Amino acid sequence: MPRLLLSMLLLPITLAWPQNRDVQIREAPGGGGGDRWAVVVGVDQYERSEISTLRCAAKDAQDFAAALQTVGGFAPENVKLLVTGAEGDFKPNAANVVYWLGWLRQNAKAADTVVFFFAGHGFSSDGVQYLLPIEADTRNPSTLRRTCLRLTEVRQELDGIEAQRVVVFIDACRNEPRADRAEGDNRMTAEMEEALRGQARAVYYACSVGERSFERADVDNGVFTHYLLQGLGGKAAAADGYVDLLTLKAFVDGEMLLWNRDHPDKAMTPWLDLQCSGRVVLSRGIGSGDFQPVLQPALVSVHSDPAGAAVSVDGKPTGQMTPCTVEVVVSGEAPETHEIAVSKEGYAPRVRRGTLVSGVRAALDMGKLTALQPAVAVAPPEPAAPAPAAPSGRPWEREGTRAGEEITGPDGGTYVWVPPGEFMMGSEDGFDNEKPVHKVRITKGYWLSKCEVTNAQYKVFCEATGHRAPEQADWGEPVWRNGGYPSEMARHPVVCVSWEDATAYCEHYGLRLPTEAEWEYAARGSKGTAYPWGNEWDQSKCCSEENTGPGGQTYPVGSFPAGASWCGALDLAGNVWEWCGDWYDTGDYQESPEIDPKGPQTGQYRVVRGGGWYNNATPCRSASRARGVPSRRSGNVGLRPVLVPR
Repeated sequence: MPRLLLSMLLLPITLAWPQNRDVQIREAPGGGGGDRWAVVVGVDQYERSEISTLRCAAKDAQDFAAALQTVGGFAPENVKLLVTGAEGDFKPNAANVVYWLGWLRQNAKAADTVVFFFAGHGFSSDGVQYLLPIEADTRNPSTLRRTCLRLTEVRQELDGIEAQRVVVFIDACRNEPRADRAEGDNRMTAEMEEALRGQARAVYYACSVGERSFERADVDNGVFTHYLLQGLGGKAAAADGYVDLLTLKAFVDGEMLLWNRDHPDKAMTPWLDLQCSGRVVLSRGIGSGDFQPVLQPALVSVHSDPAGAAVSVDGKPTGQMTPCTVEVVVSGEAPETHEIAVSKEGYAPRVRRGTLVSGVRAALDMGKLTALQPAVAVAPPEPAAPAPAAPSGRPWEREGTRAGEEITGPDGGTYVWVPPGEFMMGSEDGFDNEKPVHKVRITKGYWLSKCEVTNAQYKVFCEATGHRAPEQADWGEPVWRNGGYPSEMARHPVVCVSWEDATAYCEHYGLRLPTEAEWEYAARGSKGTAYPWGNEWDQSKCCSEENTGPGGQTYPVGSFPAGASWCGALDLAGNVWEWCGDWYDTGDYQESPEIDPKGPQTGQYRVVRGGGWYNNATPCRSASRARGVPSRRSGNVGLRPVLVPR
């Protein structure tokens, strides 16, 4: 029986530090502290005959609940199992599912870990996505609304949970559950993917869009779930014995490759859309005994006005300057008080103290620094003659003469001229966050980096400023080690840079990140092409999952001249995602201004554009939008600056 599994990790909430000197940070650790709670649901036999019977959904739920208690550190009384055959409060109907989600909301605290697992049917009707409880009636939209669980409703329930580590697995069999459906109806849809993406922090798919997922009769589990359970049981354990999201993905991906080799007619491509800050530990592995939390440093995002202030923690310089994210070592699970200070020449230093917990993420805004008054000279010297005006030698300070004109920018990279113009932004054929299509006028031309910033360019910046090297990642593997990178990676795009790092790079050279509108205009132009080179996908014109680089990831920048956009920019599709300056909002296109839009005034995420080496054609479209936590460093996100002449 074909099946479809997706998972979703809800976003942690980032809190600002109050302006008083002593503050309590109430955020959850990313590793494993606090209590652990779970609601696990499995429906394989439905009350209405038109809903096809599944083979393994109830057993998947039972096995998953057992794994949480055996190796996940979940107390039995904290795991609620709702499966086919159960009665009363544990019958898997819509009311009970909502009730137990409310139970999670009432009991889980900020430092806790929450898991919600659903195995059964999923359904899409008139653009609305549903999970089907045991009493589901799919005869028409009215019966659907009355008997089924809308994904938006489930997400709203989960949004109310205080815990900041909420992991949701939804093993929902395709988007067509009726018994008379054709084999071709079993495929994963982009609509279901988008509905689950929502406010999710990570989405783990058993298969990619257009594929199907299958069950295994020999083990009475779904193929994906079978390997998921094996990984949680210890086969996905890291060197320290713990299983986290990334080690679980690596194990499942490897097993699925073998499955696909042996079952080419049932091939599946698991895909993890992960925006997770820090390590998310799911289990301790087989025979581990009591679950012990993995202690992680506290992560504090520090800002100041003006930027460029040196940051110290507990009196020790970090070598970083605002805006940045500093790691604060916490020795145990109990909250600890630490002192963070910023200093900048010409301004009074500022100090804050905060109580931090292992793995917490917090935002600390130092506010506007107080400028020091310069001393008044008793006898000022005679004013010197004005110095002659320096020759310009700065080609970026003038406007270009034609689209694609090239200059050397202040960071040593090649920049292309993007003249002002109009275009239609968005796509009616894409996801909801790309709609509606609307006219945008770019009134000022700008110089755009022809390629993504390279490791070599970024190293010059780090050496000049003392900024941290991109040696740590919240997702993926860093290229850099000990302040450098392999020589063959010099021309590859720098990755593992947060939005804050990208902004610091730009500010050092007098650059900035492009607005989302500027980015899409450079990629599409007035013709509004789907991809930088035209309307048809061509894997030979960019770095994508179908055409990865020599090491299985990126290519050196500029490797695909045939993939150039109308203004001569390269690698706007694939290679790595690129930070934009805008805050992200799924609905901001509804009220976007026509002239030089700059996105929402505030937000929780920043926009990333362009797709990356691990993406297929869909995210590499020029209208495709995604988001990232500003402090997060990923092995698939880089930057491309712009400069607007004065």
